[in-house]
Amino acid sequence: MLTGTVIVVVFQVRASRNIDSPEAGGNAYRRAGVAFLIACSLISLSAGIPAWAAATLLIIAVVIHTVGELWHAAAGFEVSFALAPEHATGQYSGVFGLGAGLAEALGPGLLIALCITWGPPRLVRRRSHVRPDRPGSTTRCPPGTTTPPARSADAA
Repeated sequence: MLTGTVIVVVFQVRASRNIDSPEAGGNAYRRAGVAFLIACSLISLSAGIPAWAAATLLIIAVVIHTVGELWHAAAGFEVSFALAPEHATGQYSGVFGLGAGLAEALGPGLLIALCITWGPPRLVRRRSHVRPDRPGSTTRCPPGTTTPPARSADAA
């Protein structure tokens, strides 16, 4: 948390200096998206590795994510003000902020519900399930169960 705060305090003005048009705002949004993708990927890679390596990856991810936040905030201000008509800047800013507010209000609950329902992703390979009645066993069990399917008499 302290790392992100220091980066924002030191680099906020520098990060937003060249974002002075809707096109530059769009480019900053793209850079922010790539930074968020890299940071989230690094965070996911920190599972199951030694503590020193995980801590290093997490600190790098925080730095990259914070840089993405700097670009995202600067792009948001530029795009929301530059595209709004002069007489309706307040209304446009309110609607722009409403989207972020909805994401902040609904996002955590949705994310938690999906993570609890789906569990960790298994993209690389299917894991064998350990049977609780036989420690050390790696007999394949159907997903959501702890017992393997019954064997037919033909398979024996």
